[in-house]
Amino acid sequence: MKTPPNSEDELEEETESDEVFPVFREGARFGELHLEVRIKFNTKWNFKEAVREYTIQEGRRIRFNKNDRKRLRAVCKVKECSWVIFASKDRDDTCWQLKTFRDDHSYAREDKNRAVNRNWVASKLVKKVRKYSNFRHCDANTFFKIKYDLSLNRNSISRALSDARNLIYGEGLWGDTVKDQPRFNCPNLHHSTAKR
Repeated sequence: MKTPPNSEDELEEETESDEVFPVFREGARFGELHLEVRIKFNTKWNFKEAVREYTIQEGRRIRFNKNDRKRLRAVCKVKECSWVIFASKDRDDTCWQLKTFRDDHSYAREDKNRAVNRNWVASKLVKKVRKYSNFRHCDANTFFKIKYDLSLNRNSISRALSDARNLIYGEGLWGDTVKDQPRFNCPNLHHSTAKR
């Protein structure tokens, strides 16, 4: 039970002793990502990406079953598993805070994960393609098997490799199609030559 403050000094001391919660920092290496209760995220998207990266790291399948403007809950896809993570906006509506995190899966790690999408694979391949310009499909497959313990589809690796190469080397000045070329807003350029 709290007693009322005797002076204004005691009241100021109480308001200054707010708890400081850790803030999530992006860029953690694969395998070193750690989530804990009370950690704060700048946006909902940052929280979703961190959860996705964590489930890829741990080799688990999840689904987001509560996803609205104020809260986000993800559960394990295996019905018997009790894994759950829940975050909601804090009182000031400035950031998202992890409220519940039960990290006990009841099944073995999987080497195939639906959370691994083309953008994620391409982002991991960019460094390799920069360093080794002739980085091939079989090299990428071995890289993901050794470093991330993932078995990826041939087509997803091929598409991600082409995305990584396009990101590094570009697709030419204006792209490959006429649609990609810039449009100029000149009245003379759009003038019709048809006779009326």
